[in-house]
Amino acid sequence: MTELTQGVPNGVVDESGHPRFGAYRGAFDAVRWEGLAAPWKVGVLARMARAKKWQYASIANDRVLVACCIVRLGYASNAFVYVFDRHERRFGADLAWTGEPGAAKVSDRPRGGATFRTRKVEVDLGPDAVGEGWRVKVRAAGVAIDAHLEGSGAPTGLCAVTDLGAGRVNATHKSVGLVAVGEARVDGRRWDLAGSAALDHTSGLLHRETRWKWASATGPGFGLNIVSGFNGPVENIAWIGERLWSLGPISVDYDGGDPMRTWHFRSASGAAVEVDLRFEPEGARRANTNLLIAKSIYVQPIGAFYGVIRTPEGVHTVDGVPGVTEDHVALW
Repeated sequence: MTELTQGVPNGVVDESGHPRFGAYRGAFDAVRWEGLAAPWKVGVLARMARAKKWQYASIANDRVLVACCIVRLGYASNAFVYVFDRHERRFGADLAWTGEPGAAKVSDRPRGGATFRTRKVEVDLGPDAVGEGWRVKVRAAGVAIDAHLEGSGAPTGLCAVTDLGAGRVNATHKSVGLVAVGEARVDGRRWDLAGSAALDHTSGLLHRETRWKWASATGPGFGLNIVSGFNGPVENIAWIGERLWSLGPISVDYDGGDPMRTWHFRSASGAAVEVDLRFEPEGARRANTNLLIAKSIYVQPIGAFYGVIRTPEGVHTVDGVPGVTEDHVALW
C-alpha cells in the first residue's frame, strides 16, 4: 500500500523489549529506549555514547529561509542558526556554537521542544503553552528571531522507527506545513517570516559513524522528506494535501565536488509512487566541526524543488517549493 495510514502504536518499545520498527502517522508521546531487549540493550556508559537527539526547525517563503537546530550528545552539545536571503542569494546570518552537554536540552517528547543556552546565546524551539503551536526564539550576537508556527491546520506528521543494525536504533518525527508568522532581525535588517515551516525531532542510539543525504521541503499543500543512508526509505514521504504517500527507495544524484549544481531525486522504474524531482540550489551552508572526540562534515544547500510525483490517484506538479538538501558525515 502506497498511502501511509497506520497510526503510532502505544510506545516505541513493545512489551518484549523490541523496538516497534516501521513508519506511522502521528507521533509517540515520548521516545524512550528503556526496557530494550538484546541486541539493543546496553549498559549505561554505552547508552551515553550512542545516544543522540536533535530538534530542527525551518521556515521558508519566497524571500527567506531560516533554519535552527539543537543537538544533544551524551558528552557535548551544539546548535546552529542561519537566515538565508533567497533574493540576494546570501546569508544574513550564519552562526554555530558548541557547548557542554548541559547547554542543550532536547526533550524525549517529539512535541516537547529544545533549548540551547550559554551566557551569550539563547535558542528556544518549543511548544506554546496552549494549542498546537510552536515558538522559535533566537537571541545571539546581532540576531533576533521571533516566530510562531501554527500546527492546528498542518497535515499529520510522520514517525519512522528504524533498525540501524548492530544493536543501533532510531526514531525520527517529521512535520511539515505549519503556518509561520514572525520576523528575523539581523544587524538592523528585517525579514518577514510569514510562510511554511517544518520540524524534525530525532532520537536514537546511533553508530559511531553516521552518513546521510537528506531532502526536506514544505509549502502550502505539499511537503517532502527523503533520505538516503541512515534511516533508509522508511522515512521517504510526500505530503500531498492531507495524505502521506510512502515513496520507497529514492536515488539521490548530485555532484559531491560541487553541491551547488542541480540535485536529482528519482524512484526506481515501476515504483507504485513515481518521483522525478530536481533541486536547484541558491546557496549553501557548510560546516566542518571538530570536537576531537566528534566530527561533523556537512553541506546544506538551500533552494527550491521542481518536478512531478505520480501517485495512483494522479500527477502532482512541484513548482518551486522551497527547502533544503544535505550531505552529512558525522563521527560521534
